[in-house]
Amino acid sequence: MKPSQALFLAAIGPALSAEEAIEDAARFIACWRNIPRWRQERRLPDLVRAKQQRLVARYFRRHGHLLWAREAA
Repeated sequence: MKPSQALFLAAIGPALSAEEAIEDAARFIACWRNIPRWRQERRLPDLVRAKQQRLVARYFRRHGHLLWAREAA
């Protein structure tokens, strides 16, 4: 993934910041654990997407400002 702010915002979906994306992903993962197994199996792609979104948001929350400062320079 290119360290672009526009691509990052597209990757985190409707969230407006990395913190909001992490909260949304954590909320979905917690709800996913409480649903019946047959429904979990049907929503497995959503779980994978939430985990990827959380990973991307955590990375850019930590390192995004450095990457975007280098891009602007």
